[in-house]
Amino acid sequence: CGSLALEGMQQILEECGEELGSRFTPAFLRQMKALKGELVQTEAIRAVRGHVSAMQQIGSGGILAALWETAEAARVGLHVDMSKMTICQETIELCEFYRLNPYQMTSAGAVLMFTCSGETLLEILRGCGVRAVRLGSTTAENARVITSGEETRFLDRPASDELGLWQEKRLKNLAK
Repeated sequence: CGSLALEGMQQILEECGEELGSRFTPAFLRQMKALKGELVQTEAIRAVRGHVSAMQQIGSGGILAALWETAEAARVGLHVDMSKMTICQETIELCEFYRLNPYQMTSAGAVLMFTCSGETLLEILRGCGVRAVRLGSTTAENARVITSGEETRFLDRPASDELGLWQEKRLKNLAK
C-alpha cells in the first residue's frame, strides 16, 4: 500500500526545490509537496492487523529490495507484476530529471503486505483512503519472477538505494 519512491522524491524536493523550479512549474512543485501527506500509513496498518501474515515498510533500496528481503526471510518465491505498482506521476518526472530508478528508491510510507485474502485486505486499505494494489503472489519455488507487459525477468539481489547514490553524486559535484 502507498506510492513507491515518494519518500525519496520528497527528500530531493526539499534539498533541490530551487533547482527543480528551473524544470517544473510552481503548480507542479506544489503538487509534489502535497503528496507528503501520503507518507504515513499508520491508520491503515492498524486496520489490517489480523489480516496480514507479514508486513514490511519499503525502505532503503525501494520495492525491489523489499521484495527480495521478504521472500528471502520467508523462503518463498515470488511472481510480481511491475505494471501494478503505484508510482505518482510527480515521482516519475523527478526520477527522469535526475535519471533515478524509482523501483530502487527509498519508499518509507509505502508498505509491502502479505496475506491469504488479498481482496479483503484491499477493501480495508481502500476504505482507509490508502492507495493499494495486488502486486502478485508467493510461490513454493525459489524463483523470484517479475513481469512487466511481455517482459519477464528474475529479481536481482538488492542494489544500492537510488536516493543515497544521488546524494553521494550531489556531494561530489558540490565539492568540485
